Amino acid sequence: MSILSRLKGKRSTRLAPTVKKRRPSCAPRKPSLPAPAFRAVLTFARLNPVNRDPLPNPTTGLYVGNSYSFYNCGVHGYVRGLTRAANRTWKARLQTISWHNVEDYLLPHEMDTYVVKGTDKMFDVVFLQGMSSEPIAAKRVPTFRKYLAKHVETIRSKGSVPVVVVTWAKADKMDKDTRRLADSIIEEANRNNAIALPVGLAFAESLKERPDLVLH
Repeated sequence: MSILSRLKGKRSTRLAPTVKKRRPSCAPRKPSLPAPAFRAVLTFARLNPVNRDPLPNPTTGLYVGNSYSFYNCGVHGYVRGLTRAANRTWKARLQTISWHNVEDYLLPHEMDTYVVKGTDKMFDVVFLQGMSSEPIAAKRVPTFRKYLAKHVETIRSKGSVPVVVVTWAKADKMDKDTRRLADSIIEEANRNNAIALPVGLAFAESLKERPDLVLH
């Protein structure tokens, strides 16, 4: 790109210096989360009280989502950092496209390292993360309910435990949409007897105590 400058009354065209941008590192990290995030998770049981699928010490997982799970190096990288810091065995795959066929993700292949030998099982747990406004947009709620129920059933049929992610509101709608999203997603998780993971509530609690955090 060229820039125009004036020097001693004359116009000249100069080539702007090339600045090499550093790509963000996506190496496994040991993130530090504020205490409110953990408090939100620990006190969540009262909101999601129905008996769930047993989840004894999972070691493999699949994240099914979109840009919410993909950007900023991917949520799987941060979770991997947390589990390594805690000396926990964990590996996970990330699927983040605009439309999903969850059943295809769970079909075993003899060359796939996630296949449990002697079984058709691929993952211990599968996280389902919906579109940003789907659970609260009037025209999209029926679709949200339909496919959440379908995917939860598919996941269970493949021997994995479904976990429904309670998503966070957009940055300019935290006050308005955080609770609406949580209520809608938790209601559907309960309807399908599935675990709900309160990520959005943890976002909100963290920002209340630490408004300087950049989470979006």
